[in-house]
Amino acid sequence: MGEDMKIKFYKSAICPRCLVAQMALKKIVEKDSSIEIEMIDVVSNFKRYQADKIGMFPAIVVEDKILQGLLLTPSKIEEFIQKC
Repeated sequence: MGEDMKIKFYKSAICPRCLVAQMALKKIVEKDSSIEIEMIDVVSNFKRYQADKIGMFPAIVVEDKILQGLLLTPSKIEEFIQKC
């Protein structure tokens, strides 16, 4: 972290797992203002979801790296972002 970073966050408004991941991302951004998050709802952006080769949500995309899974814990998200 530290350089400007853009994160694409694929989520659904009705997904409780997405809400947990979104809250974790917001806390990360509060610590590092150089991170920008683009929230992408999979229902209204399904073609983009497919084009970015997302297999499930929630999903976090940084450049060509994807973190996706049933449960993205805050520590898993932070570790992924630090590696990017």
